[in-house]
Amino acid sequence: MGYPLVAIVNSSNFVAHGSVRYAACSSDQFLIAPHTTWTAKTRGLCLLTKIEGHMTLAGNKEVKIKEYKSSGTSYSQYVIIQTAPETFEVTRRVCSSKNNDISENYVENIDESVN
Repeated sequence: MGYPLVAIVNSSNFVAHGSVRYAACSSDQFLIAPHTTWTAKTRGLCLLTKIEGHMTLAGNKEVKIKEYKSSGTSYSQYVIIQTAPETFEVTRRVCSSKNNDISENYVENIDESVN
């Protein structure tokens, strides 16, 4: 028994890669194709402390994802979102559907005038 496996949805049109860090446990590495979900293989009693990574944009340009940080949480559902043309962040999902994958018809609406 332990905490739920960490799952990260990549809601963007780009590949995401990085790591999930836990307090006093080994880190997990992730590589997430666009519009798919990565799920950790194990977790046990490890509290999550950080999710960090990069997006690979057109032309292999690397852009850092704004990381998720915690002093240690048992939460397990996260999503990578695009907040501006070359700006991404990982945040906790607070609601979920039965199917963790995003619809193939889903398109992130980016309003460049927000910032």
